[in-house]
Amino acid sequence: MKSTETHVRNKITILTFISSIIVIYAHAYNLSSYGIGNGDVGLGYVAFCIENFMKDAIIGRVIPLFFFISGLLFLEHSKFKTCLENGNLV
Repeated sequence: MKSTETHVRNKITILTFISSIIVIYAHAYNLSSYGIGNGDVGLGYVAFCIENFMKDAIIGRVIPLFFFISGLLFLEHSKFKTCLENGNLV
């Protein structure tokens, strides 16, 4: 049976991976740059609606999670944590 720490680390790893993929997707958000938008009909309009939904509903909530997890992992593996615990910030 896995320990609780291993289980939590696996969940954090999975969340970090999913968040990383979504951050990459956020940087690739570009259909409106190519003139595909609300005025189109057909497949271009469907793709625009899906991309717009992803941007509004999902990406806006996952990017802060990505930065939060990155900050926690940085703090866990940095010397700043030791300095903070010892009171040696100067």
